[in-house]
Amino acid sequence: RDEHQVQDHLAGADESKAQGVAPSGVCLSAKPIIAKWQKKLALSDYAVDLQCFVLPDIGKGMLGASITHIEHRTIQVYLNPDLPTEMIEEVVVHELLHSVLWILTQSDSRVIEEQITRTITAVMIGRT
Repeated sequence: RDEHQVQDHLAGADESKAQGVAPSGVCLSAKPIIAKWQKKLALSDYAVDLQCFVLPDIGKGMLGASITHIEHRTIQVYLNPDLPTEMIEEVVVHELLHSVLWILTQSDSRVIEEQITRTITAVMIGRT
């Protein structure tokens, strides 16, 4: 599926339609990882809504997904509750980077581009 189809499914989903809506170990483990990377990626001014469930239409093969709402300064992160523990941080970072890039591509501000470039540079060289 392409990214827009996935986002359409996620945007229309609610937990009552999802499988496995009880808080999973994945969700509990992911919360501090999200907080850590939110700070590192300069996303602290965004509220992150974390949900862990499998959408029947998308399937168990999907590890994670995210939707960024710039106007509301929110990020919805969806994680598969069957995600292996050793992959949680990688998938969280992947989804938060989608948000960073979405914010950058929707902005016409060189200031935001510079801020994001500095943030990614600092993360990559280990200064955060």
